[in-house]
Amino acid sequence: MAASTSPAEIDPKFVELRKRAFYAFATARIFQRRARKYRKLVQWLTFFGIGIPLAVGGIVLGNVLKKGQLESVLPIAGILGLIQIVLSGWSVVANWPENLEYSSAAVSANFHLSGKMKELAEKEGNPPADVDVQAAELKALADARNDLDNRRDITDRENRYGHRAGLIQFGKICDGCLKKPTSMRMRLLPWGRCDVCGGKRDREAEKEHGIRNIGTA
Repeated sequence: MAASTSPAEIDPKFVELRKRAFYAFATARIFQRRARKYRKLVQWLTFFGIGIPLAVGGIVLGNVLKKGQLESVLPIAGILGLIQIVLSGWSVVANWPENLEYSSAAVSANFHLSGKMKELAEKEGNPPADVDVQAAELKALADARNDLDNRRDITDRENRYGHRAGLIQFGKICDGCLKKPTSMRMRLLPWGRCDVCGGKRDREAEKEHGIRNIGTA
């Protein structure tokens, strides 16, 4: 039976590949969540863009056919029109379509990078001849992707969400609460919440390992 590889013999190149694969997956999950949100918003905008004019037209036409007073339905039509204007303005200011497009592209790119880096890291026992070249190319692509993604104002809450997703995907233990999460359920309030993965803190385990999460009560 072959002897196991000692920590001193572990190639740092593969350690970095695994780390980058983890964070690329976490980032992909963050933008996947964003993409779902913006897709729903764009769908609602499209629905109201079609539904409100049809509703206004139907109200006016129905009132005309019944020979009622058109002035009586104008306030309703005005309110519906105002709703459409507000939604359209909001979508322009918040740039929903562009955010949806970027988020979708970021999901695809980060999942692809995560898979490629994980695949190469798993070849540590029998690496290909050009492993250094492949690793350097993937790192360069990851750096470029990170530079783009970091400009999109990722929040602390999103970071916890992505990190937790990565811990579950890669079967890792959180460095903050010393737990291996099994679901995406996170604590809403900050009290007793792990700053790293958003889960419930295990104070006994933290005391045992001398760990204290800064910033939580």
